[in-house]
Order: sequence, then C-alpha cells, then structure tokens
Amino acid sequence: MLASREPQSMTRRRELPEGARRGSAAWLLPFYADVACLTGFANLSPTHQFRALVERVGRDHPGPAEELSQLTARAARGVLGWLSQASGEKPASRTDALWAVQKSDRELRCLAVYLPVGIDLRLIEGDDFRRTTLCANAAALSARAADWFDKLTQRGWRKVEEATGVP
Repeated sequence: MLASREPQSMTRRRELPEGARRGSAAWLLPFYADVACLTGFANLSPTHQFRALVERVGRDHPGPAEELSQLTARAARGVLGWLSQASGEKPASRTDALWAVQKSDRELRCLAVYLPVGIDLRLIEGDDFRRTTLCANAAALSARAADWFDKLTQRGWRKVEEATGVP
C-alpha cells in the first residue's frame, strides 16, 4: 500500500503510555508520525490513512489496535484530524499566570497555556508538572482552576499574592 521507507522509529516497539485510555488520542502521536512520513500517505483517503495507522499500532499493541479498528468512519476522521493538527502544532502563543500557592518552602504555580487545540491548564512546581489538563474554553478553564485552588487551600496551601487571574 505505501512505500517501505520506514523510519528507524518504526523498528522499535513502543510501550503503551500509562495515560492511554479510551477517548484520548495523544498516545497515538508517535504512531501517526511513523505512518505520516511514509511516501504517499498524504495522497491516501482518510479510510486508508486510518487503516495504515491501525496496522502500525497493531504491531506493538494488538488490543488497542482492535479497538481502533471498531471506530466509525466519522470517529476515525476525527482522530486523524486531531492527530494531524497536533503533530504540526506550533508553540504556544500565550501563557498566563493565574495564581500561586505556597506551603512551607514549596510553591505551586497555575498557568494557562493557549494552544491551537485548546487551553492547557498547568500546575507547576519549579520546572516540573504536577498536574495538567486540556480545557476546551475559558469557562472550563476558570472552573477547573478554581477547583484546583479550592482543593489545595483545603489542604493547607495559602495564596501567594504576586500572581494574577482567577480565583
């Protein structure tokens, strides 16, 4: 079906990420990158592109590949569209500091990072992620940020005044 110009990454078995779950397509990005670089992939119909993706996933993960093969044509096109957008994603255009909390010598910062696919809400300690979630819109972002803030303050964290935004 496609030219056999396989990148080296296709020869290595990929581990299924812990976060891979039904409804999340992010774990498919490395597999999509493998098939999208093949000669002729862009000229295939969405049905054949998705079949190539499922076959690639099936080499490492037959169970999830079987589940993917059961998707409707509409769902498969949606997954391909998301993967196409996400794989060509540009750097975030804007990052807003929402709030910060402190407990002892630890400080957590809550950031909103605006991406082409939504707003990524991040809870960061130093340079490390503690929690992250993708929000579809500003209302969902505000609600989730307020929820995180409330849960942290209930556990003894106190607000640091320098950050601006919600809550």
